[in-house]
Amino acid sequence: MRKYLLLAAALLICVSLHAQERKNGIGIRVGDGVEVSYVRNLATHGYITASAGMLGFDSGFFITATYNQILRKWRWTPRTGDWFIAAGGGGTAGMYRDDFNIGIAADVAFGIKFKQPVTLAVDYRPTVLLVDHHTRGLYNFGVSCYYNF
Repeated sequence: MRKYLLLAAALLICVSLHAQERKNGIGIRVGDGVEVSYVRNLATHGYITASAGMLGFDSGFFITATYNQILRKWRWTPRTGDWFIAAGGGGTAGMYRDDFNIGIAADVAFGIKFKQPVTLAVDYRPTVLLVDHHTRGLYNFGVSCYYNF
């Protein structure tokens, strides 16, 4: 009888651990430059992304943080994963050609969160800089890939 209770407890723990959603992700985004990103999924239908990278593959470095709300999810391919569209906003700061820049960033993403711990997305992240007038991001399209853990 004790074996059956231990087996039932172990099975319950395994099922509950498997059912939990992965809350963190780390990955790369290639767009106006190359970025390393960290993603934190929130309890609501949203997530926070923090990115650091090179600007335009030349003499610039920046950090960007955005909060995105998942607007819609689809189950077009239930065996593969869930499709989503998300939008949000945040801020950015960095250096470009020896000038400090600070600005506002928006983000619109369309992607798929696979059953495996990988998310792939295509996004548009326009950025308007407030301090310097270098408009680096009005045409900032990118592709991102995250490993979720």
